[in-house]
Amino acid sequence: MRTTWKPLSKETKPLTFLLALTFLFLFSGSVFGQETEVKKEYWDNGKLRSEEHYKDGKLEGRMTWWHESGEKRSEGHFKDGKKTDFGLNGI
Repeated sequence: MRTTWKPLSKETKPLTFLLALTFLFLFSGSVFGQETEVKKEYWDNGKLRSEEHYKDGKLEGRMTWWHESGEKRSEGHFKDGKKTDFGLNGI
């Protein structure tokens, strides 16, 4: 079976344009540097030591620390580089 491609009709052009705009809007965050970065540090034994989330170079979201044994030591939350909430040992 052979498929023949036809030009877009007047009805489908606005839909195609709308879908393209939606795609650009959804992915504009990564284009303009609003994507969060995750930094991880590890103990010499290979276990996770800390995990920090950054946005635009500032702490943003959850930050977690672990003991060398792998047990969670502390967890906190940041907004625009400032502490908003801390749990466990609350460092």
